[in-house]
Amino acid sequence: MKPAWARESGGTLGRTKGFAGLNLGRRGYSLRRVALTVVALAAFLSGATAVSLVANGYVDSGVVPDDASTVVVAVAPTGFGWRDGIRPGQRIVELHDSSAPGGWRIETIDANGLPRSSSSRGPEDGLRASTAVAVLAIAVGALALLFLRTNRRLVIVASCMALLLSSVPITLAGTIEQQTAIVGGSAFVPAAWLAGRARPLPGALRAVLVAIAAILVGAWTDARVAGLPEADPLETARAALAIWGTLAVVGVVLVIPVVRRDPLRIARPQLIDVLVVAVVGAVSVLLVSGISPLLVAALVVVAILLLPGVRRLAGQRLESALLADVRDQAATAAAEEERARMARELHDAPLQELAGVIRRLELVPEASAERDHLRQVASQLRAVATDLRPPVLDDLGLGAGLDFLAEQATSEALPVEAEVVDRTGIDRGSRLPADVELAAYRIAQEAVANAVQHARATRIVISGELAPGRAHIAIADDGAGFGADAEHGAARRARFGLATMRRRAESVDADLRIESGRNGTTIRLSWQQ
Repeated sequence: MKPAWARESGGTLGRTKGFAGLNLGRRGYSLRRVALTVVALAAFLSGATAVSLVANGYVDSGVVPDDASTVVVAVAPTGFGWRDGIRPGQRIVELHDSSAPGGWRIETIDANGLPRSSSSRGPEDGLRASTAVAVLAIAVGALALLFLRTNRRLVIVASCMALLLSSVPITLAGTIEQQTAIVGGSAFVPAAWLAGRARPLPGALRAVLVAIAAILVGAWTDARVAGLPEADPLETARAALAIWGTLAVVGVVLVIPVVRRDPLRIARPQLIDVLVVAVVGAVSVLLVSGISPLLVAALVVVAILLLPGVRRLAGQRLESALLADVRDQAATAAAEEERARMARELHDAPLQELAGVIRRLELVPEASAERDHLRQVASQLRAVATDLRPPVLDDLGLGAGLDFLAEQATSEALPVEAEVVDRTGIDRGSRLPADVELAAYRIAQEAVANAVQHARATRIVISGELAPGRAHIAIADDGAGFGADAEHGAARRARFGLATMRRRAESVDADLRIESGRNGTTIRLSWQQ
């Protein structure tokens, strides 16, 4: 008898049919992505709010007097007036507004007949001192948004840090709306994430831990808003949860993997993403003090949703325009590293093996022809290895390298002379930078090769002066020269010698001039630190 599932034999299953946990897993993945996006957005907006409050410089006392300014009607527990002991019902002795020379100031008499006073000067100084913290908060919040597309595991770290940092200036400013939402979030977000990551615990118990964190933050909110006596101990618990929870998140995501030597890869965000987030951050700082934070959040969400289209339209062009020189330098450096590696490989393996074979053949008289042939092969390989990366350039410097280049390029038909005055010496501290030496040598090498192959010259001279911090080199031949359009024609024929020389000069910020005519060609390279 066939099993029940055999009745569907030959049918095509749906994408999730037959896998009971697949739909649930996809929903969980989507929910985690949405949660991370919301947390990152909240962190970014909290940083923008903190920067806006610091720039505005206004601190809220939370004190509301009656119309006659004789009695305190209400005091917000988030304002600095509450911290200074100002309470509803106290009789006002003196009240100065923020336009007074000393700033906002109040003096009252409490129910016990004791004097109370509060001033905005101290809180305003503290708010100004937190400028660096606010700027760091929005920067870390921007990283949280960027990490959504590059390193999602770091989103929670950046978000928790941004919420904790922004809570400092927001608390000093004393605005009840921002303090309730952001300061409470700085405690709840790390606690909820840590509870969700406690995999050894059952799912129900993790949910209970998240609920406990929510209840604690909710109780703190009620006590702060209502001005209950329990507000101070709950604030102590909330602050401890925010600080230690954020440190725990950093430890779990960053410190423990580093201690275990697990790979920690951080992908470079695209330049267009960085620019969009920077622009959105600047606009958010300008708007958050004038309109509703919810509207600013909606604008940021729209910007994030439009980001893929902006990236497709302008991202590649912007990257190419601004990072072309970086790519060229990286490509040149990679090519030189590969040439050096190949030179080492030729010297360490084939040449050593050939030398051993030649020594053994010296013991066999009748193998003299084979021995001489192998010596020629070894000489050719040695020349190839030297051309790939001349040891004299690394050991003795550019002056000796140019002398070696002239010696190697000289033939009976075409002498190559080196007349370079070298004042740098062989000590690395007095020599030119290594990248300048290498670029200058490669330019001279390319210029000599072009003159030998194409100029029909009878003489080539490498002249110039080398000194610590500057270099002037000229490679001149008496050949036929070339016209102004020769570089474009060479590019069409897949000969990129002149363009390569220009790129090498630009990579070290050197000046390259090419002078060519009927009397020959002169290539001049100048570099100064």
